[in-house]
Amino acid sequence: MSKKLLFSTLLLLSPSLMASQVSLNYADFYARMKVMNKGNYPLIDLAFTVPETQNCQLKNGSISTETERFPLTFDASQRLFIPFDEKLKSARALINLELAGEGQGCGIGMQLRVRTPKQEYSGDELRNISNQMNEALKQMQGFPMKYFAKPISGLNIEFIGSENGAWLDGRYQTIGKRHELSNEEISQIEVLKFDSAPAVISPWVMPDN
Repeated sequence: MSKKLLFSTLLLLSPSLMASQVSLNYADFYARMKVMNKGNYPLIDLAFTVPETQNCQLKNGSISTETERFPLTFDASQRLFIPFDEKLKSARALINLELAGEGQGCGIGMQLRVRTPKQEYSGDELRNISNQMNEALKQMQGFPMKYFAKPISGLNIEFIGSENGAWLDGRYQTIGKRHELSNEEISQIEVLKFDSAPAVISPWVMPDN
């Protein structure tokens, strides 16, 4: 088993067994987004997603209050684009999800990610990303992320295709669909260039022995 733990936390914002239609408190999402909005994190974002499994196929979504209902935007990877709005929090809004599958075992995944992954990074950019992720996680220690409060061990890089390549300071290497850069590697990198831009760049941490 790999000793590297992908940093993608499944938050218990909802019961472990979700019905085909479920409503979640907007305030739970707002509290987590507030941490990001209060800090200075221009390179990273907080993503909420519904797992892409047979039982968790997201069919529709909306945000509702006692008097209004708005559509909830999501993409093909089932990432939810939830607005940060004090008025929705005050109105005790709900996040409503409709699932085409049975909903068994579904939850809401929360993951720090680079806002817009690029094909090429300088070492300083990678170090800034790592520093911002560490700082954001430190500020989230009061949430379920407290279990990952220790500094991250590096960056997890995910691609759409299974075969990829990267130039690391001029040295080419073949990499798979997922590749991890350790803190030690990041501290020494001058230039990192991929054959194509990654789909996701997120933290990973080493589990305790």
